[in-house]
Amino acid sequence: MQLETLDLLARKAGHEIRARALITLYRRQYEFVVAVAEEIRKHLGDRSFTTMVRFSVKLSEAAAHGLPVAAFSPHSAGYRDYRALAEEVIAQESLELRVETVGRLLPGVEA
Repeated sequence: MQLETLDLLARKAGHEIRARALITLYRRQYEFVVAVAEEIRKHLGDRSFTTMVRFSVKLSEAAAHGLPVAAFSPHSAGYRDYRALAEEVIAQESLELRVETVGRLLPGVEA
């Protein structure tokens, strides 16, 4: 439902809106959680991030102390997952920029 709304908004606004799902509070030991994550990925395809943020008490504790998790607990699973997410976003943006640049410099050539 929300994806259709975003698509409609993008058409009305005249520019692309890229929304992607992020699976958070992931706990692999619960079959239901694993099944839901698989269903999200199956349904959304590339509209979901590869990175999943696992459940981590350190994320809540960092927020309670008013600190970023990178400062509060840089070795926690939560920090590692959010760092992986940042790396995924940067890599995707970098790839899209390269494709756009090649397309602009060499029309008709795919990157």
